Amino acid sequence: MIPNYQDCMRPFLLALQQSTTNEVKLRDVINNIAEHFDLTDAERIEPLPSGKQPILLKRALSIAHAVRTLLLLIVALLL
Repeated sequence: MIPNYQDCMRPFLLALQQSTTNEVKLRDVINNIAEHFDLTDAERIEPLPSGKQPILLKRALSIAHAVRTLLLLIVALLL
């Protein structure tokens, strides 16, 4: 079963934390999420109802956007 947005958040953040570089590829984060939840190959590529992109990619992109927004807010508060 493909996890919901909230369930994907922790493995997403752990993947960022465990990175040894300043740059993390979204593909690697998606693979970490899929491995965390033991998703099958079919679940990894299962498309949204619109058929435009995989559900897991959409979830990861949404979390990435939220993380970037949070970082920008932190920087703005520090200025």
